[in-house]
Amino acid sequence: MVSMILGGCHHCSLLPPIGKLHCLKELRISRMTSIMSVGAEFFGSNCPSFQPFPSLETLKFEDMPEWEIWNLIGGTTIAFPRLKCLLVDRCPKLKGNIPSTLPSLTELQLRECDLLLEARQS
Repeated sequence: MVSMILGGCHHCSLLPPIGKLHCLKELRISRMTSIMSVGAEFFGSNCPSFQPFPSLETLKFEDMPEWEIWNLIGGTTIAFPRLKCLLVDRCPKLKGNIPSTLPSLTELQLRECDLLLEARQS
């Protein structure tokens, strides 16, 4: 599988361990209205040597009105080593962290994420 869309799962409060899908190149997550936090469960592990999303090139989060926290994994590994495009759109409560070490990133779009934009500017 190289492309995945997760959407409209209004009662889902946790994302599945998608980071374990090593061949995934494009991921779109939208209208997941009960998600408040994205963390180790999404990456598939919180082991410092585990590399999630090794092939992912495009990641889009859209219409997630309750999402507040993106907990990044620590350690020496880099999540999203091939990510070229990151879009976060209409996630008004998201604040704080987005990945800062994205060596392949060429396009970053943050739309209608006022708290996230405020945090990045300060």
